[in-house]
Amino acid sequence: MAARMSCQVSPLFVTEKRLQFGALLSATVFNSLLQQGNIMPFVRFLSESGDLGELMAREPERYQPFVDFAQQVLTGRSELSKGDREMLGACVSALNQCAYCTGTHAAIAKAHGIDASLVNALVDDFDNASIDQKMRPLLHYARKVTEEPFRLTQADADAILAVGWSEQTVSDVVAIAALFAMANRLVDGHGIQALPPAMNDLVGERVAGQGYAIPKDGL
Repeated sequence: MAARMSCQVSPLFVTEKRLQFGALLSATVFNSLLQQGNIMPFVRFLSESGDLGELMAREPERYQPFVDFAQQVLTGRSELSKGDREMLGACVSALNQCAYCTGTHAAIAKAHGIDASLVNALVDDFDNASIDQKMRPLLHYARKVTEEPFRLTQADADAILAVGWSEQTVSDVVAIAALFAMANRLVDGHGIQALPPAMNDLVGERVAGQGYAIPKDGL
């Protein structure tokens, strides 16, 4: 019997996630956390509202290859739409309990035309989300790559091929999971906190329109 594919997250992450999606908590809550001093990076070379863009702009020679990788994986040629790839990235980030990346990439997926309620449902529970069955083996594979890659089998890849995807799409899903594994750890390792919903929407629209690049002044 297949294991239930829901994302088990901590209560703190649920709060952060809702800040991201604007589902239950308002920007007022986010501002309250700021006033309490609960939201700031762990390192002093980042500003109090420091984000991933600011981190990368500080060391472009280190992070430019990563940004180039993101641009190719998320916007380059693929059977998967840009929105689908961003949705998968948001789901991987939720599995890794990274509130910042879950929120920003859910917003980018929305800017690419993916229904925000669908992304929310996928983040909460893979099994019960109402999604095209052709996407389900991709989500299963992305989760397994993220949580227990040592348990992947040929059958997992074959399930993707069986619904009409190519082997390249299998590789694309692996690349997405790998990309977000690094992004999530860069964010959480530096103490970069979730953006408020309005900022996520701005980031989503900008990235959807312009693609990925190291900004000169952070996000």
